[in-house]
Amino acid sequence: MKPKNQTLTLNHGAMKILAALIPLCLLAGVNLLADPPRWNPETAVREVAKTLEERYALEDVAKRYSSTLRERLAAGHYAGQTNGEVLARQLTADLQAIHPDRHLRVRFSPGVLPPQDRDWKPTPAEAEQDRRRELKANVGFEKIEVLPGNIGYLSFRYFGDPALGASKLAAAMQFLADTDALVLDLRHNGGATHPGLMDLLTRYLVRDAEVVTAEVKWRGTPPEFMTKSEKLPVTGARYLDRPVFILTSGTTFSGAEGFTYNLQAMKRVTVVGQRTGGGANPGGEVRAGDHFAVWVPFGHTVHPVTKTSWEGVGVIPEVECRSKEALARAQLAALDQMLKGSDHEPEWRAVLERERTAVQTEMARQTPVLEVPFQLGGHALAKEVSVVGTFNDWSPRNSPMQRTGDHWKARVPVEPGRHEYKFWVDGEWLSDPANAAIRVDDNGNTNSLLQVTSR
Repeated sequence: MKPKNQTLTLNHGAMKILAALIPLCLLAGVNLLADPPRWNPETAVREVAKTLEERYALEDVAKRYSSTLRERLAAGHYAGQTNGEVLARQLTADLQAIHPDRHLRVRFSPGVLPPQDRDWKPTPAEAEQDRRRELKANVGFEKIEVLPGNIGYLSFRYFGDPALGASKLAAAMQFLADTDALVLDLRHNGGATHPGLMDLLTRYLVRDAEVVTAEVKWRGTPPEFMTKSEKLPVTGARYLDRPVFILTSGTTFSGAEGFTYNLQAMKRVTVVGQRTGGGANPGGEVRAGDHFAVWVPFGHTVHPVTKTSWEGVGVIPEVECRSKEALARAQLAALDQMLKGSDHEPEWRAVLERERTAVQTEMARQTPVLEVPFQLGGHALAKEVSVVGTFNDWSPRNSPMQRTGDHWKARVPVEPGRHEYKFWVDGEWLSDPANAAIRVDDNGNTNSLLQVTSR
C-alpha cells in the first residue's frame, strides 16, 4: 500500500552534486524551482500565422496577416513575452490593426488544448449535453408579452437550435398573432448557434417570395446562402403587413446583426437603439498549438441588396438612441403609426392616445444624461480610437474619439452614477492612464472608474 506521506531523501553523494550544480545554474539564469516553460512566443506566433494563412476566408488578407506577424516576430516584437494572456491580447490587437475583423481574436489556454479534427462531429453524449444546455437556456427565448396598446414584445438572448426552437417560435407567434405591432428585442443578443431559427423568424415576417438573404463566400468553394429556409416549415401564424421594430445595442452581434441587417435591407423593419457590434463573417475556433487558439472567420458575408455587409460598421438604426431608451422609443413609434389609421373606433383611439401620453411621460421621467469629456494622450499612429464602458454597452462603435493635437477626445452622453470604462485603440483595450481609480471585474479585467453627478 502506498504511504499517505512521502519524503524525498538524498544520500551524501547526491547532496554534494546538487550543491555544486546550484551556483552554476544560478549563474546561467536557471531557476531550479520554476516549472519548465510549456510554450514559447516564437512557436505561438508561427502557429497563429500558419492557421490564418490556411483558414482565413479572404486569401489576400490571410497572406497579409501571416506575413506581417512573421515580420514582427523576426524584428523581435514578441521576444521575451512569457504571459500567454498578454500575448494573445497583443496578437489580437495587431491582427485588427492589419485588417479589422470583429470576430477574429486569439485566445490563450493555460492547459493544453485538446486535439482538433476538421471533420469533428459530436459524440451522442456530447450532442445530448448540448441539447440539455440549449433547453436550460430556453433556446434563447427570453420574454414574451403584449404591451399596452396591443403591441407584441418578444426578446431573444441568442438564436438557438431550430430543431428545439421551431415549436417555441410557432407558439410565440401564435400568441402574438392578434397584436397591431411587434417589437423584437435583440439588445442583449450576441449571435446565433445556428442560422436556421433566424431564417424561420424572417419567414414569419416576410412572404416566402419576398425573402432575400445574405450569401457567404467560403474560402475555396462557391458562395452559398447563409440560411436554407426550405428545411424549416412555418407552422404558426405569420406576422405580415403590420409594423415590426427591432431593438439593438452595441452588444447586438454576429447572427443577431445579420437577422436585423437582412430585414432592414428588405425595408421590413424599423431598427431602434444603438449601432450594433459589426461582426459579419462566420467561422469557428481553431487550435494553433498546444496553448493558443484563433477564432477564424472561414466565410465572407455579402448581401445581394446592399452589395456589402455589416462587418466593421454594424447595423445603423433608423432611430438612434441609447439602448435603455429603445423600447420606449419603439412603443411611441408604433403608437404613432397605429393612430394614423382611420378605422379605429373612438374608444380604441382614446386608449391609444392615452398610452402614447403615458409613454411620453415615462420618457420624460428618465434620468437626464450629461455630456462627459474623455481624453487619451498619445497613440499618434492609431487608426481608430473610442471610449467604451457601461454607459454605451461596451461597444467600440458608439463613442468614437477624434484626434486633436496630441490627444484623442470625445464628449459622451452618460447618466449620473458610477460607471466603468476603457479606451479601445485599434482593437486593444486600455485603462485610462490619467485615472487612478480602477476596479477589477469578475473576469480579471482592470477597468477605469467614473463617478458622474447631476448638476
